Amino acid sequence: MSISDIILPTKDLHLRGSAPLALFVTWYQRARFRAELLADLRHKADYLKDIGICRYEAASEAARFFWEPVLLRPSFSNPPLP
Repeated sequence: MSISDIILPTKDLHLRGSAPLALFVTWYQRARFRAELLADLRHKADYLKDIGICRYEAASEAARFFWEPVLLRPSFSNPPLP
């Protein structure tokens, strides 16, 4: 075993070093999104309906933890009237 087998290449070390930061940023974005969604659910429920998100879907997504991926997708079962 040589020293080059033990020391990681610089590019791999860079990717591994930024992964925790990227994960933190992703979690922060999810937490902010869910906080804004909850505020919209409380104060602008009609706005959510206009963009194709029902109250149940919004409440379900807002109740999720920050480490869980976003599952909210607009449902167009009730398309907005022209």
